[in-house]
Amino acid sequence: MHELGADSFDMFELQALIEEAFGVCIQQQIRTYVTFDELVELVYRASSVHGDPPHPA
Repeated sequence: MHELGADSFDMFELQALIEEAFGVCIQQQIRTYVTFDELVELVYRASSVHGDPPHPA
C-alpha cells in the first residue's frame, strides 16, 4: 500500500475535515504515514462507537 504522503499539518487538517464530514470523533491523531485503507478503517471504527455507519453529512 502507498502512504498518503502528507505532513503533520496536512493530517491534522484532514482529520478535522473527516470528523466534520462524517460526524465522528477519531480518538487518536492520524499518523503522517497512514494508508488510505487504514484511514477508512479509522472512520469505520470511530462511527461504530456511536453505532451508526459513517455517511457524509
